[in-house]
Amino acid sequence: MSMWNQKTQRNYSLQLSIYTGTQVAPSLDEFKNHHREVTIDYPITMEFEIVRNFCATLNSCDLKIYNLSPTTRDALFLDDRYNLQNYNGIILRAGYDPDTKNLPVVFSGNIWYIYSERKGANIITTIHAIDAGWDVTSTFTSFNIAPGVTDKAIFNILMKSFQYTKPGVVGNSFDNTTQENSVLFGRTYDLLQNKSQNKAFIDLETVHILDNNEALEGEVPLISSETGLLGTPRRENTFLSIDTIFEPRIKVAQLLEVKSGVATQWNGQFKVCGLTHRGVISGSECGDAITTFNLLAPNQLHNKGGNNTGGFNTIPDNKNQTNVNSPIGRSIYDVHQYLVDYGHPPDWKITSGISWKQVLADYSSQGSVPSLQVLNNLASISQKTQSFMDSYQLGNITIYSGWRSAAYNSTIEGSGVNSSHTQGQALDCSFSNYSIPQAWQIFNTNWPYKLEKNYWNPPHIHVDDSLGKEPNRF
Repeated sequence: MSMWNQKTQRNYSLQLSIYTGTQVAPSLDEFKNHHREVTIDYPITMEFEIVRNFCATLNSCDLKIYNLSPTTRDALFLDDRYNLQNYNGIILRAGYDPDTKNLPVVFSGNIWYIYSERKGANIITTIHAIDAGWDVTSTFTSFNIAPGVTDKAIFNILMKSFQYTKPGVVGNSFDNTTQENSVLFGRTYDLLQNKSQNKAFIDLETVHILDNNEALEGEVPLISSETGLLGTPRRENTFLSIDTIFEPRIKVAQLLEVKSGVATQWNGQFKVCGLTHRGVISGSECGDAITTFNLLAPNQLHNKGGNNTGGFNTIPDNKNQTNVNSPIGRSIYDVHQYLVDYGHPPDWKITSGISWKQVLADYSSQGSVPSLQVLNNLASISQKTQSFMDSYQLGNITIYSGWRSAAYNSTIEGSGVNSSHTQGQALDCSFSNYSIPQAWQIFNTNWPYKLEKNYWNPPHIHVDDSLGKEPNRF
């Protein structure tokens, strides 16, 4: 018998993580160190309604739990019912496996409010939670982007700015590159939506960016009367809606196959654009549990081809987004993470002639990891220098010093406290095709940014873009 046919005894496990610290808007580490865990399991009666989709609205979870013990209710008590600044986590697993560890996650996010009240003979605890609500409302980004950076690299940076929301899959349709210097400033999720033309969505605290004709790769389950299909599929504009016996294993943006014995014209593969779980799981009361799927009809889309999946291109759900390449080598976050993980700079190219290992040549002496902003500045000055090298045929570059931490910079004789090296905005270098005096003359006449001065001992040119552009030199 197929796993999709096995729907007998419903089961669930609810894990709640309540922040116990005193900080406002706590970091992930602060939350991990100061919270209490509360677990509620079957057979305690739970009513639920869970709405998940890839639309602009965030996923939501509404629960009513009956007759918890006073100790458990006290553990769930929140001083401020509508405190949106603190993260209080929720993970709900539900399904048909008797072992709760094997149940699929049907919702994860953070608690918006929780309270208990008596109604008749019952004490009902009400929980309202939002998927990634804390990150969406509390995470902001301020970042400079150099020309030539791909959308994927920008998405990668933004997605990894969240504290509690994990980066997921980016589809293959986002291949634009920035044409000029730009600034990312604002709420991070809004920036993702604007940059992706509202193709970003969050499901189970994981952010994905997929075009309409792209779906997550994986098994394509068959939904039929034998596996739980209820009634007849319903066409609603460009969507197909179906009801099934509670089906917790299917995710938003994956494919499923519909097989109806009545409305055979709707048989085929569809992309899940939304789902709603609603019902009761209880050891003492009977009740239904139903899932409604909203499916994207492929014949309403611009068909760009696919893998025999009704016009959809499937993207691996476990795709490693840190392997995304761009005109500046790897994303800034990838470089930062590499430094954290390995303790030395990667030998990845920023430009055709400049690598991260060159601009971070003194890294072992720094005593700290450069910030994302510093790495972005290094990418920017490298791009500008490479373009200038190519325009004036300077040959190969030798870099003597790039980024310096403030502590390391203070040990270098003659280096100013506010040296632009500490911000990643300068390179000390020489060039194979010209002597230092010759190269200096070219830079002094044509470099579009202000130069402080030329350094002769040791022989190199201090290439800098921190002082703004020279008038009439573009």
